[in-house]
Amino acid sequence: MTNITSTVRWKSYTGNGSAGPFEFAFQINAYTEVKVYVDSTLKTAGSHYNVENSSSETSKINTDGTGRVRFTSSNFPTSSQTITIVSNVPLARTSVYSTGGPFTASALETDFDTTLMVQQQIDKKLDRALVAPPYDIDTISMTLPAKDTRKGTVLGFNATSGNPEAGPTITAVQSLSAVTTSINLLGTSDAVSDMNTLATSSNVTNMNTLADIASNITTVAGKASLITSDFVSDLNTLATSDIVSDLNTLATSDIVSDLNTLATSDIVSDMNTLATSDIVTDINLLATSDIVSDLNTLATSDIVTDLNLLATSAIVTDLNLLATSSVIADMATLAGSGANPNISSLGVSGDVDVDGTLEADAMTLNGTAITTTATLSTGISNGNVLVANASVVDNDFLRVDGTSIEGRSASEVLSDIGGQASLTFGISNTNAVKVDSSSVADDEYARFTANGLESRSTSEVLSDIGGQASLTFGISNTNAVKVDSSSVADDEYARFTANGLESRSASEMASDIGAVTAGFALAMAIAL
Repeated sequence: MTNITSTVRWKSYTGNGSAGPFEFAFQINAYTEVKVYVDSTLKTAGSHYNVENSSSETSKINTDGTGRVRFTSSNFPTSSQTITIVSNVPLARTSVYSTGGPFTASALETDFDTTLMVQQQIDKKLDRALVAPPYDIDTISMTLPAKDTRKGTVLGFNATSGNPEAGPTITAVQSLSAVTTSINLLGTSDAVSDMNTLATSSNVTNMNTLADIASNITTVAGKASLITSDFVSDLNTLATSDIVSDLNTLATSDIVSDLNTLATSDIVSDMNTLATSDIVTDINLLATSDIVSDLNTLATSDIVTDLNLLATSAIVTDLNLLATSSVIADMATLAGSGANPNISSLGVSGDVDVDGTLEADAMTLNGTAITTTATLSTGISNGNVLVANASVVDNDFLRVDGTSIEGRSASEVLSDIGGQASLTFGISNTNAVKVDSSSVADDEYARFTANGLESRSTSEVLSDIGGQASLTFGISNTNAVKVDSSSVADDEYARFTANGLESRSASEMASDIGAVTAGFALAMAIAL
């Protein structure tokens, strides 16, 4: 096995209706250590495909641990299918280093390679997992809620801690999606422009006045299906200055209540019948000074003024644009019930221009809750907003200055950090060293030249230091000598064997050379 390269243990191809082969560049120990998917289906080795080396030998991989996949007959992926080859090195270890047994570099290399392969597999899985970014606070917990808590919900994140939690139910989200689709029908530039036109303080006051009779809104909303193109056309016919003036006189709460009573399909049908130019002419004839005077008694100046503000051709045109069955149905959905109907969710595509005060209990920005108070705290404490002082200019670097941020030029930053504007290269003391050769290669060794560093291969280094690539062991001339005994001990003497050196104790050595020990000599002296 060669060096394990830093690579993604995953490869994807688009099928072409052929067997392949489809190569993978990540290294494995055996041809069984890959999984192959076609789209989302896991395929079976030997049945749907085979793993082979570059010589097309089945059930083999290349000497560097790479290989390729070839599909079997009738299992070729089509041009619309995706082939995914992933590493599947097992999380197991079968090698054992026994005491006193052989300890080879090959076995150790294989174990280290396998460990790194497994780590690369885990790293790829972590890249595709839900994890917190490294700069998040260390108290964060990405543990999911318990199963019974999260069943039937969408995944949410706590507004304070950011930890995962069970969000709204899937049913509620689906319902909200349907409502959002309807609301988006209103989110056009024309509709937004019309709403901006209506969003003046006087119009808001008028709407608040109308909200007092909101108990009747549900009844009127239920009649939305009655608003047909013919009915809208009839209303346009009635929308003359004289008729609007007469309606201004009638616009009291009692009259509105009476009109709500009249809002039945039969009455609407009758009104459609009456909405002809002749009938309009007749109504105009009824608008005499006496009748108008009586009606003026009912028409207060505030109400008449408010309605007159709305009774312009532009407003009438805008209302005509909104008077369609789909928009009225959407408004009926939004109207709710009670004196203060609420809109639970509003999705708007496009810009929103609010001429006035916008108030919200909670706001989010790109899904993140905005918790900053109306008055911002400045300074360099945690959670504060940083404020620049008067010395900051374009292209400056920033440095904390007390409770604010100051600007520092490039030369000032060099002075602050004790740096230098340019490096001095060479092999003298304190100089920076740079490559001084055009033939530098990966995994080679560095050797000083007169100006920097050059690259030296393993064989070149051996030649430079007068070394040899491998040792010849034995007890012949120029050979290296190695231990040839399993009982070598400290403080013992070495004796040549046929292949190397063995260990001999002092007494064994004395016996080997036929020497008289000090103890034996003393005993003989005493005896004499």
